[in-house]
Amino acid sequence: MVDYPPDSKEYRINLTLIISEMQKSGRILKSNVNNNDIYEDALQNAWISFGKNLPQYDSTKGCIFAWFNAILDRRIKDEFRKIKNDRQHRIYPSQDRETGEPMNPIDLIPAPPDSSDLSERIRQWLQHNEQKLRRLHTKDRWQGNCYQLILEKVIDEKSWREISRELQIPPSTLATHFKNHCLPCLREWLQQRGYEEF
Repeated sequence: MVDYPPDSKEYRINLTLIISEMQKSGRILKSNVNNNDIYEDALQNAWISFGKNLPQYDSTKGCIFAWFNAILDRRIKDEFRKIKNDRQHRIYPSQDRETGEPMNPIDLIPAPPDSSDLSERIRQWLQHNEQKLRRLHTKDRWQGNCYQLILEKVIDEKSWREISRELQIPPSTLATHFKNHCLPCLREWLQQRGYEEF
């Protein structure tokens, strides 16, 4: 093993054989961790470290299992440190000043504008840009244009199947055209007016 450089094919083959034999042996440190994900992450990281550092292994200082188990033990401790650090940097919800109860973070998000108001604004935008939006239509089918699709899908909230029956265009064609041509126009207009997502 030591005779082969770590980046050689022979090294990787021998490393795979050693790891396979070690896994079959039953001498690998077992999980005494309640969270199996922590143990599995630590085990995976230990195997990576083992593979990188195997050329430095000194058999006079102990058996390879003791050496590997020491690596695994350090990796388990590393995983717990990561979790502790994540918890320390996590933002917890504020408390209600009157009751002292934790506030739901969702309650801190401002309510979106009234959807009927937004629908009316979109309707006005459609009327103002009708010619431009009607020119953006499906291939060879002027009825499947962005004006019509935004009006029926967004304002009237019709399904693609309903719109398909009306326009005699397959639902998948309408949905694809809407996604690729109509929705970008609508998103751009909404973002210009401060709406983050749509």
